[in-house]
Order: sequence, then C-alpha cells, then structure tokens
Amino acid sequence: MTTADGPTIGLDLGTSAVKGVLMAADGRILRTASRTMVYDQPTPECVECDANRHWRATAGLIRELAEAAPQPVRAITLSGASGNTLLADAAGKPLTPIINWMDRRGVGAALPALQGLTPEAVRRVTGWPCTDRFPLAHLAWMRAHDPARLDAAAHVCMNTDWLLFRLTGQWVMDYSTATTFHLQDQTGRRWHRPFLERLGLRETQLPRLAGSGVAVGPLTPEAAADTGLTTATLAVTGAFDHPSAARAAGITRPGQLLLSCGTSWVGFLPWTDRDALVEAALLCDPFLSDAGGPWAGMFSVSTIGPVIDAYVASLSAPGADRRAQLERFDALAAAAPAGAEGLVIDLASPFRPVDAPPALVARAVMEGAARALLAPLERLRARGFAFQQAVMVGGPGNSPVWPGIVAAITGLDLTVGTAHAGAAGAALLARLGAGKYRGSAGTGRTDGAGRTDRDREVYDRELRGFLPPRLFDVHVHLLDDDSRVPGTEYPPRSCYRKFGCTFTREQYLDWAAEWLPEQELHFNAFGHPGRETDRGRAAAYAGRVSDNRRMFGMALVSPADPAEQVIRWIEEHHLVGYKPYLNFVENKPADEITIGDMLTEAQMAYADARGLAVMLHIPRPGRLADPVNQRDMVAFCRRYPRARIIFAHIGRAYYLSGVLGNLDGIAACPNAYIDTTMVNHEGVLEYAFRRFPRERILFGTDAPIACLRGKSVEINNQYAYLMGEEYEVGTSIFDARGAVKFTTFYYEQLRGIRLASERAGLTRTEVEDILFNNAHRLFTALGATVRGQ
Repeated sequence: MTTADGPTIGLDLGTSAVKGVLMAADGRILRTASRTMVYDQPTPECVECDANRHWRATAGLIRELAEAAPQPVRAITLSGASGNTLLADAAGKPLTPIINWMDRRGVGAALPALQGLTPEAVRRVTGWPCTDRFPLAHLAWMRAHDPARLDAAAHVCMNTDWLLFRLTGQWVMDYSTATTFHLQDQTGRRWHRPFLERLGLRETQLPRLAGSGVAVGPLTPEAAADTGLTTATLAVTGAFDHPSAARAAGITRPGQLLLSCGTSWVGFLPWTDRDALVEAALLCDPFLSDAGGPWAGMFSVSTIGPVIDAYVASLSAPGADRRAQLERFDALAAAAPAGAEGLVIDLASPFRPVDAPPALVARAVMEGAARALLAPLERLRARGFAFQQAVMVGGPGNSPVWPGIVAAITGLDLTVGTAHAGAAGAALLARLGAGKYRGSAGTGRTDGAGRTDRDREVYDRELRGFLPPRLFDVHVHLLDDDSRVPGTEYPPRSCYRKFGCTFTREQYLDWAAEWLPEQELHFNAFGHPGRETDRGRAAAYAGRVSDNRRMFGMALVSPADPAEQVIRWIEEHHLVGYKPYLNFVENKPADEITIGDMLTEAQMAYADARGLAVMLHIPRPGRLADPVNQRDMVAFCRRYPRARIIFAHIGRAYYLSGVLGNLDGIAACPNAYIDTTMVNHEGVLEYAFRRFPRERILFGTDAPIACLRGKSVEINNQYAYLMGEEYEVGTSIFDARGAVKFTTFYYEQLRGIRLASERAGLTRTEVEDILFNNAHRLFTALGATVRGQ
C-alpha cells in the first residue's frame, strides 16, 4: 500500500501543550491527541524545557496518531508557538535546554550585542520588535555569559527545526517560524547578517530557510521507529501557530480576522501592505506573501490564558478535572447578567481572589477577555483596517457562552472555527507539501513537463525491479538565486532556464520524487561552473543544503583562488572537497590545458592533508585517452595519496574507443574513483564494470542536465547529445520536428547501467554498491572528517 492517498498528521507545538490531529485526505479529523508541556525553572527568570524529553513526548504523540491511521501516513508537519532557543552539536545532540519564549533572563539586562538596537529597528527587519526576550535576547545573553558554548554549537535553532531534524536529518526553518527567531530579513527571506555579526554567529550555524508547506524529505529509519511512521512518510515545513490556524479557519484574505485564544489571545489579520502592518505596530508574518498572497499582522493580549485558568480553577471544587472546571465555568457565566452587575476583572493583573458571587466572577472574566481584545481592534479600525468576518478558535471558542460575549463587546460578526485549528492547519500544510513533492516540481519553477505515460512505462518495466531503494548521486549542480554574479544571465538555451534559472535542493528533490518514486535520494552537490557563478556564494549554498550525512557539498575551485580562501570555504561551510574545471584556467588555449593547470600545489596540499575529495573534469580533446592525461592522472593520484580523486564521467569517455585500454593506470591507484555521470553508452559502462575496481565506481547524473529529455550517442568515435528539448548541452542536435519520443538523460543513464551490469555479470549486491553503497561509504567518511574539523 502506498501513502499517496494516506492521511496527514499536523502538530501544534503550543506553550502549554503539544496538540496533534490525524486528518483524512478529504479533510476530516480522524483522531486528536495532546501532551502537556513540562518546564523547568532553575531560577525565577529562566523557563526551560529538556529537549530529549520534548522529543520523547512528541514522538509518543505522533505514534498515538499513527496507530489510529487507517493506512500509511502520507506526511507530517510541525507548527507551533516557537520563539525559543536551542543549541546543538554537529550530530544534533542538544547542548542546552530549550529556552522558552517566556524566559526573562534578558529582560533589563544591558547586553552588549544589542547595544543601540531599538525594538522598532528590529521590527522593520524581522517583523517582530522584541529585544529583551525571544531568541535575539537569549543569544545576546549567551554571547555575554556563555560565549564558549555558543561558539561551539554547530546548530543554533528552535524546537521546531530541531524536531524536524530528528525526523529527517535535515536542518530547515520556514519563513513564518523564522520570524519569531528575530534573525531573518523578512522581506529578503534570508538571514540578516548585521544581527548575526552582533551575536557573533556564523550563517552555517543556522538552518536553511524555506517556505511553509515545502517537503523537506522522508523520515529517517530511526525517526520512523520512534514515531510509528514509515520512511515513506514525508516531513513538511510548517508555520507559526496562528498562521497555521488561519489556514484551517479559512482566514486568508484582507478583511478577515482570526481570534486565536490560548496562552495569549491573538488577533491575526491578512493584509496586502506589509508597511501598513509595521506602521500599525503589529507583529508581521510572511503568511502567503511568498506565493503572491497577503502578509498578515498580529496583535497580542499576552499571557492572559494562565490568569484565566487560575480563575476557572478557583470556581471549582478542589480536584475537579479540567473538563468539569470548564463546564462549571460556562454554566456560571451563562447564569449571570451582561455586565456582571458592574464587576470588572483586569486580566492583565495576576490572579487574586474576588469577593463576589461565582457567577458574576465567571461572567466578569469572560467580559474582561473580550474588553482586552476591543482596545487593539478599535485602534486598528481608526487606522483604516476593517473586518467583515471573524473566526474564533482555541479553548474559549468551544464554550457555549464566550463567543457570544466576545461578539457583543467587540461588534464582530463572529463564528467559531474548527477545534485544534493550529494542528489542523499543520495537517493541511502537510498535504500541500506532499502534493508538491509528488508533482513535477513543487517549487512551480519548471516548465511543467513532468513524466509521461511513456516515461512511467520505462520506469515500471526497466527500472523498478532493478534499482535499489536508495540512490547516491555524486554529481549534482545546485544553485540558488544568490549564487549568480549580479548582472549576469544564463544563455537563452541554458538548461537552467528550464528550472527558472535556479536548481535548488528542493527542486531536485521534487523532481526526483516524481521520477524516482520508490527511491530515497542522497547526493553530493556543487555549483554551476560558468562565468555566471559566484564561487564563494555557490560554496555557501552547497554548505547550507548539506548535512554531511545524506547530502554533501563541494566547492568550485579556480587556480586563481588563493589557497587560504579555498580553505575558508571548506572549513566554514563543512564541504567535503573541490570541483575544478578547465574553463576556470585562463591565459592558456583550452586544447593545451593539463590537469596540473586546474589546481595549485597549495590547494592540493590542503586536500591531501585533510583527505578531501577532488572531482576532476578531464581536459584536452582526447580526454581519458589522451597520453598526457594518462600520465598525469596516475601521477596526480600518487602525488596526493590521501586525497580521494574522482574522475568524473569515467574520465569523459562517452564513447567506446575513448575508454578501451585506458583505465588500467588509475585502476591501480587505490585513491582513484570514477563516476558514471552522463554516460549512457552500455559498452563504455560494461568495460568500466569489467576493468575498474567495482568498489570504486560511483553513480552520478549531472542533474539538472540529466533532467532534460535526450540521449548521448556515439557517432564515428565521437559523441553528441540528441535533444528532445531545445536546450544546449555540449554538442547538441535538437530534434526540431519531434520525430523521436525521448525520455530523460537520467533514465537513459540508468538504462545503460542496467544493461551493462547484466552483460558484465554483476550481482544484485554489486549493483547496489555502484548505485549507493560505494558513494555512501566514501562520502560518509568524508563528512565525518569535515564535521570533526
């Protein structure tokens, strides 16, 4: 049974409790569950939660929901209150407790890192104005009082992204949740470097940023075992709790208002103009803006929930359970007249016993909460904000009395929303992310040419029974918008234009989810080797998307790059090696470039000392067969015996005469590897499988080129790319008449490996070694090396 139509799980990581729902594909809530949050308070100012205890409680909640699922759970999303702080080491092991947003250790402290920083300046950048609480203050306090631990932390995060890491092994934070982290440039959707510099933080310590409802990836086997889910279940990015609840309540347009009643009572209003929200001193959330929709503003009546709880408890018999307390509270309030005979209770003040009949106290508490909402609503109306519809969610919304009181006092046209709205919104985001993950490209940045029936037939008949459950692609070009040199553009027929002039980790995973529906993909990535690429930024992006467990990164390196700079890229971004290119060599004819011209002695000395990988794109017209290259490849491996030298594209031997008799030299070098990237010639592959040590053969694709439709062919001891799409790749021949029904280079490469392995007599284990295990062993060892630096 597949997970395609399975239910989703949404969690609301609240301040007082973690709440979860199991949602059917048609939106019905099949099961709810919750766990109470437990805090430690080592000093009066500190409010903390043990991270491992938090994981166990959350995993147990997920298991309870998973066990109620009628079929495998398709996806899971975590939304929540956030605004907390956690430090972790490179393996994700917590170095601190989770410091809760209610923690006050930074209040009133003169923290040097925040000197001269005003709340309004913070609001302009991050959307929220806090400087004495939340992570900005927590981290400033650590910089002042615990700098060694802050510097030692490999990951600076919140509970949401740490739990996501526990589920997937990936460090990702959505834009909405990142708002409460107070370190994000909210309009630029990137980490705000001036704040990082104030705190002495490295960008590599922070998670990758992504939108809400983006599939991060499938669960790890360990997470599946802990939660009762499967490794086919996807984890999807969530949102701050109120934007999540708004999605469940249908509050998505200007003129609508969500009233979310929990620990704090919060008003949430979609609005198109972020500046108007900031000028109104509202807390600003990205909400739907990254997809062209509205931003959202929030006002908060902070922490009145615990005060209300104290009054509720005071009106019940000792030992009464929560349900009985609430039923009595509702009954008392219903029995009292409007206005509570003049009794007024200020919920901004701590609880105090009131000498009045219980019914009047209950009514006065409800009316006090409604009046607390009225003040900010009147202020907003005076600034031109209008509300045609309001929805109330949270515990008070379940009362038969309270919503009517709120409507009467505020003048709102009020309805009551779904129970467990925050968790329900998370479950909807899980369904959204899973749908994108299964689509042709969840980012919406491809030309929409997904798999055809003919492609599915290739997979079903030729690849499904052949491919192992995991693939490791050692040769991927990834780039985001920031990797490109400002003012440059890709050529009109560049393959990157097919993908919106980027090819991000998410785009590759989305593509692979459709084309390799039963495989878990691991990969090694680096930037695009062209003049359009800023190598430093490409190295930074490779580092951000790699975890050195499932995904790895390399730096593009030119001989013009000083060794000190290359070392800084490797160490700052935890990269596993280099990828030089012949087109980075200047002042020498391309036909005369040698391997030694592509890297300096200092660069290679560092790679050798660290045991890094160096992936070589062999120069010269004869490529692997060139006598100069034959000599230099062996000499290079012997000169740098601790470096792992990967000869890409089987030394660029795409046709048979280029490989025959030319592998023996490097086959005798124990640090030499070959990858199969863009080689779909079964004869070349068969020869490599017979003549090169199989434990040093690695699978690679050249994605995104491999995602195009086409096939490389041998023509008179040459090769050319027959193209089914009008993009340029090397020597391209485009089928302008559409006479041929192409599949992708990716499938053609896998077809070639299948045919070659059958002819060479490879065992099932040897096939899995080439497609996954060899690279996994190599890169896991490399990752451990750079993580330990």
